[in-house]
Amino acid sequence: MDSLRVEKSTWWYKLSILKKIQYSIIAFAFLVLVITAISLSQSANSHFHQSTTRELTVLSQVLADNSRAALTFNDQSAAASILSAVSKNPDIISAVLYKDKQVFASYPLDAQTPELSSLHLDETISFKQGYFSALAPITVNDNIVGWLRLQSKLNVWKQVWLRFFITFAGLVFAVAVLTVFMSYWLKKHITLPLRGLSEWATSVYLHKNFKARAIKRSDDEIGQLADSLNAMLTELSKQESIISLNHSLTAEIAVRKQTEQELINMRDSAEQANRSKSDFLANMSHEIRTPMNAIIGFVDIVLEGDLDQKQSKHLMTVRNSAKDLHNLLNDILDVAKLEAGKVELESAPFSVKKLLGQVIKTFELKAKDKGLVFIQRIAEDLPAQFLGDALRLKQVLMNLIGNAIKFTASGSITIAVEQINQEQLQFIIRDTGIGIAKDKLEHIFESFTQADTSTSRKYGGTGLGTTISKRLVELMGGKIWLESDEGVGTTFYFTLNVMETKQKVKKVELINIDPNLLRTEHALNVLAAEDGEQNAELLKIRLEALGHNFIRAVNGLEAVNLCREHNLFDIILMDVQMPIMDGLQATEQIRQLPSGKDIPIIALTASVMHEDRKACFAAGMDGFVKKPIVFNELFTEMAKLLPQYFEGAPKEVLEVQPELPDVPYINFQKGVNTWACADVYTKNLKQFSRLHHSDMNALQRHIENGDVDIAEQLIHALKGTAGNLALVDLYDELLIMHGYLKRRNITAAHEHIAILTNTFEESLLSIDNLDIKEQFDCNTEALNMTELTEHINVQITRLSNGEFDEEQIGALLHQLTLLNCSEEEINRLRTSIDNFDFDLAVQVLTDILPNSE
Repeated sequence: MDSLRVEKSTWWYKLSILKKIQYSIIAFAFLVLVITAISLSQSANSHFHQSTTRELTVLSQVLADNSRAALTFNDQSAAASILSAVSKNPDIISAVLYKDKQVFASYPLDAQTPELSSLHLDETISFKQGYFSALAPITVNDNIVGWLRLQSKLNVWKQVWLRFFITFAGLVFAVAVLTVFMSYWLKKHITLPLRGLSEWATSVYLHKNFKARAIKRSDDEIGQLADSLNAMLTELSKQESIISLNHSLTAEIAVRKQTEQELINMRDSAEQANRSKSDFLANMSHEIRTPMNAIIGFVDIVLEGDLDQKQSKHLMTVRNSAKDLHNLLNDILDVAKLEAGKVELESAPFSVKKLLGQVIKTFELKAKDKGLVFIQRIAEDLPAQFLGDALRLKQVLMNLIGNAIKFTASGSITIAVEQINQEQLQFIIRDTGIGIAKDKLEHIFESFTQADTSTSRKYGGTGLGTTISKRLVELMGGKIWLESDEGVGTTFYFTLNVMETKQKVKKVELINIDPNLLRTEHALNVLAAEDGEQNAELLKIRLEALGHNFIRAVNGLEAVNLCREHNLFDIILMDVQMPIMDGLQATEQIRQLPSGKDIPIIALTASVMHEDRKACFAAGMDGFVKKPIVFNELFTEMAKLLPQYFEGAPKEVLEVQPELPDVPYINFQKGVNTWACADVYTKNLKQFSRLHHSDMNALQRHIENGDVDIAEQLIHALKGTAGNLALVDLYDELLIMHGYLKRRNITAAHEHIAILTNTFEESLLSIDNLDIKEQFDCNTEALNMTELTEHINVQITRLSNGEFDEEQIGALLHQLTLLNCSEEEINRLRTSIDNFDFDLAVQVLTDILPNSE
């Protein structure tokens, strides 16, 4: 109990309750008396002053009016007689009449009369030296001819104060008597019973006598306290019998906790082992995929050369084997991501019928080679649109239909879809293949498991497809099961929780800008401050195609220097985030230059929050275009800022385009719309894959070495390029990683590397699977002979110096095609460039040049 005692050093805490109550009552009563006294005295004083002021004012006005005639006729005796009338008022000390600033008459005659000049004529009532004074003017025809001054004593006020003090003293005495009687009553009925309880409690504490009971003397709070103390003692006596039981339970709990901790440690060890396995699979898959990408890429390059049939067949075998290995690695990564819980679902409108058609089209050739028939049974009343993750649903269908084709030698594959209710669909994939034994069905959905080892040897595969499908279906709120008869076939069923929607599926249209609005008679000199190589090249292609001059600065400082040295730019496209000097600082410095005050500046940035826009305009920018650049928006912004060169804002014209490939991880339609030519766009995708295939290794190395700034710059450059190339999934993951690095959240960056690397590798795989030989109509005008000759000469010069630009070469090949150059010459030029045989390329262009002329 000593440990619970609160030590107080002030005298108040040492007083008894009785003393505290007594002092409190006395203090309260005294406070009330003081407040009352102050209030009454203030009220009385105010009342006295008001009444005295009123009486003196009235009396002085009456005497002034009565004295007007005597003052006018200089009758001092009449004036004295009038003043003597105040003698009836014993409080009036004196009355004085002034004329021409001199005393004219007074009462009494020997009264002290101050000079009129010493008085404050603007104070009609004043209080000085214990007297009240009243001063009244005497007027004739609104002219002051004299003054009357009265002076009064304070005898009445002194009497009022004397009565007040007598009354207050009586109240104090009455309160003191009342306090004594109240203290006695409190002592008898409160403090003595409390003291008795205190002494009893002390006795119980000292003697440990828990059987003693307090005597209850009343039914008030003190009596309730006695009851509570007695109940507490009763409970304490019961506790003695429980203490021994508690000791035994404590020992048992300690043993149980030790067992639980051991189980937790075992669980943590198992989870750590599982995470280590997943990390190992992800890391090993990533390490293997990098050289696999190189193998596939260089095989593609070799296949484009002059090969005989046998060589092409062997290389195609290598390519197909590499792709099979690549797909296997993808499955391993998917399992690792699912086990780590790093797969997040999207929710967007999609068409089940269209999605199913895409999947079947993918397997159509493979099924035809085996003589299999696809049978579709889609419910006629199936709604057109659902909300869900179309990409993950497509992955499940690809796995199950792929397995059905793999294990079916003849017959058919049936795919059925029906709506169970408004929020649930059921898919059925039935084959006429080898079937599965009943005792093997329960193992089908386990990782790396097939029905038997002979199946694996005969048909290949790892058994991961069904594992991934099961986990994805469960992640989407559904369930999956199968039925099978060995030798007859297998049927997979799975349900999905999706919601019917009336939203339209977002459809990306290819948009071409009316060249008549963007090709101006005056070729614009455009300065682009852009540190990303591919971003700058994209801007150059699009602007030079419209006849404008393109000048590039690799950072903000170079842009400022170019503006300082040359007064020739019509407009500036300013990337906001750049090394050395960012776009905001560069804009502020350009605005301080004499030649830079009126140049329109458009911000190019991926940061599109309100504060980002505000910062750009505060720095002095005139326009704002988000990254990845949608060139309709850029051209519209340019037309707004340079209306003198444009007839109007760019108009969007929808044209019929050839069907573009549906490629995972790539928004091909958006990319072609950006680059204005599918062939050039495809080549840039290929170039991205070749130049950046090792960037994820570099990123991981920079982060592990603590080079966060370098890692941030790498991610920033990749993000801009991925956006321009419409690598939509990669762009989203790079945006997340850039945020982590910018905020220096290294832990989150480490955790996100695996997800980013997987998306990066998947994007490169999609790029590598593109058929670069597929031709698209770029809707590009043919150059005239003079322009083409100049273009060829430029490329000859660059190739002679060992330099080349793939986009410009691609554009040149396209122009040669438009001018009906021989296919043999075009193929020779393409092959020499792909093989880096620049001497041969120069020779081919030299041979073509006279023909073009």
